[in-house]
Formats: sequence, structure tokens, C-alpha cells
Amino acid sequence: MARISKVTDPKKIVTDPELLRELVRQGIDEDYVEFHEDYSTEHPGAKRYRDLKSGKRLMVVSGLPRVEDMGRKIEIGWLLAKGKYYSKANLFSAVVEGTGALVALSLTKKSILKAQNYSSSTTLTKKE
Repeated sequence: MARISKVTDPKKIVTDPELLRELVRQGIDEDYVEFHEDYSTEHPGAKRYRDLKSGKRLMVVSGLPRVEDMGRKIEIGWLLAKGKYYSKANLFSAVVEGTGALVALSLTKKSILKAQNYSSSTTLTKKE
């Protein structure tokens, strides 16, 4: 039988606070749990881990996708450049200047197919 070692690779050590709390609750030694699979197009809202001692699989799930259809990781936040705020990589792109905003959806073929039953036109109005 192969010897099971503690996880020492910095890229595989569990850092997610929710998972760490759950490991304590279940009595699982965090030193033997490794990060196994990142967000992907197959599971855009979930990161996967595994317990090396028991073989148990664990998953941290987000209510929102963390990768877009083409596999690019979503970054939540804004960048300030030349007096405008630009959205980081997300399911949409947006630029905010002053009190106005321009929002454009980043649609891929896969996204368009998912949205085919929705209205083809949307009107955004500014509320005073």
C-alpha cells in the first residue's frame, strides 16, 4: 500500500475558508486534503478537492459562475484608468464614466444558444 503524505505543494494546499470550516466540522485533517480541480467550462461554479486518506471528494460551489463559456476565469471588480472604471474579465463588460455606464454582454456561441428563447431586444433606461 502506498504511503499517504501530507499535501506540501503550495498550489494544492486548501486555503478556502468555507472548506476549512467544513473539514473541521467533519473531523478531516486539512493537511491531507488537496486542491484537485479548478473552475472550468464543465463546472463553472465549483472547485474540487480530495481527501488523500479516505478518497472522499469535496466541492466548493459558488452561486455564480467563475469561468465564462470559453474557459476564461471571471474576475469580479473594477479597474480605474483615465478617469473611467472598466470591469475586469466577467460575463459582461462595462465602462463607467461619471454617472453613466455602458454595459455590453460578452456572448459566445454557447451563450447565444442558451439565450435563444429570450427576447432579442432590451431597452435600458436611466431613472431620474
